[in-house]
Amino acid sequence: MPAGTRVTVEGTGLAAAVQESGLFEIHGVPTGRFFTVVVGPYTQQEPPYRDGLYLVRYNVRIRRPGDVVDLGTLSPPPRFELLPHST
Repeated sequence: MPAGTRVTVEGTGLAAAVQESGLFEIHGVPTGRFFTVVVGPYTQQEPPYRDGLYLVRYNVRIRRPGDVVDLGTLSPPPRFELLPHST
């Protein structure tokens, strides 16, 4: 994930930017509720280029104040192409 890519917690107004290390921290997320975390718009720097892609992680929950949640690796799906159907 390129540094500076925006990460938001929907419905909270909370956001952060991805650091050079690829990590980000968002403080003050309310506990006990489920949230959707949105990363983007993401611009891939190498082929196949993608602009305006958003990566989403659903049902993220902070159980206790101060908990750290690892969202895993957020990366765009592999490129695919639609091929004509042959009969």
